[in-house]
Amino acid sequence: MKQVVAYARMSTDDQCLSVGGQFAAIRIAAEANGWEIVAEFTDEGVSGSIDPLERPQCRLALAMAKGLECSVVVHRVDRLTRDHAHFVTLQKKYTFIEAEDVHGGGLVRNIKSLLAEEELVKIRKRTKDGLAELKKNAAAGDVDAQAKIARRAAGRAKAWAVGNSAAMQ
Repeated sequence: MKQVVAYARMSTDDQCLSVGGQFAAIRIAAEANGWEIVAEFTDEGVSGSIDPLERPQCRLALAMAKGLECSVVVHRVDRLTRDHAHFVTLQKKYTFIEAEDVHGGGLVRNIKSLLAEEELVKIRKRTKDGLAELKKNAAAGDVDAQAKIARRAAGRAKAWAVGNSAAMQ
């Protein structure tokens, strides 16, 4: 039986595919393909733009996979990273399998990685536009908007004080 390490990531609680949903898809793929999942690792509340090597659980998953000389299974490439450069670097050292497309080759995974990076650009644009609207509402006296801006400012201050990667831990 082929051993694999499972990894899941979710950046926000309101995403439609939960960590549990990702692992369910990975388990189905494992059962269908005769793999033994030796460990499951999860990074929650972490953006796909963060280097996977800077994420504590991803780093552990990669180390275990390297030590066991086995693949890392993710639900989709975008759960591993939304930065194509990160993906290119990682795939030189590790083998990845997508539970959603277990027979997909390197070319297909690279195309999906590029699409994930394009989605990151769109996410950033939506976030920037939403923040601009929130600031406009706060300036107009909207108390809820003002509270959200204050929480964001406090979170950013904490992140800058400890370093952005450390703030996620």
